[in-house]
Amino acid sequence: MTGQPDERVQVDAVPELLTASARIPRRRVATVVIVAMLAVLWAGWLLVAAQQRAEVRVWFDAQAVECRQGVSMVEELGMDPDPVYVHVVEASPGLDCSLRVHVENRGLTTATVRGLALPVHGPDGGAGIRARELAPLGLFPEEADATGWSAVEARYRFDHRLEAGERLALQIGLEFRPEGCAPQGGTLWLTDAPAVEVSALGLRGMRTPTGEAYAVRGTRDSDCAGR
Repeated sequence: MTGQPDERVQVDAVPELLTASARIPRRRVATVVIVAMLAVLWAGWLLVAAQQRAEVRVWFDAQAVECRQGVSMVEELGMDPDPVYVHVVEASPGLDCSLRVHVENRGLTTATVRGLALPVHGPDGGAGIRARELAPLGLFPEEADATGWSAVEARYRFDHRLEAGERLALQIGLEFRPEGCAPQGGTLWLTDAPAVEVSALGLRGMRTPTGEAYAVRGTRDSDCAGR
């Protein structure tokens, strides 16, 4: 009949509208579930990576500072609490020593040692002692104008893979800086040095020796008076 609405078409359209409206929340739920699963996987990866990175340990050698024969400029102090063992090197002419540290991967995956930094001992830091060659890698500290790096720190950049259970022994050469400055009788403590950059499963972070510290003591030859 002309002008009358088609009731059949209206009735048939109702189920289609209900089905379409039901699809929207289902898609949203699926999206939320996928995002939640990815977040859980991401958090799990961060947790595992952080744990594996923490299993890369850094500590001083039993003879933390090794000097050439006839150079007696090192002493070890036992301090409470903990105790903390402090390896003290005096800034004076003739200093030719090496600070010895170990990096060991005690984790279950391969880790990468990406660099090492020793504060105050940079190429242009002005202190009474500067760092030299990093053995056995044969590296010298970056130049003072290295992009984004402080001249005060001696920084070495490298990539050394450490398999699970593998250890890397490093020796940082130390020498007297005639133009440097270290107050006579004063002691500069570097409690988180050297700092070693490590990555495990793609997560980077710094590792430092625990329970031990390294210090520099000024002498008459390095005194800041008059400089």
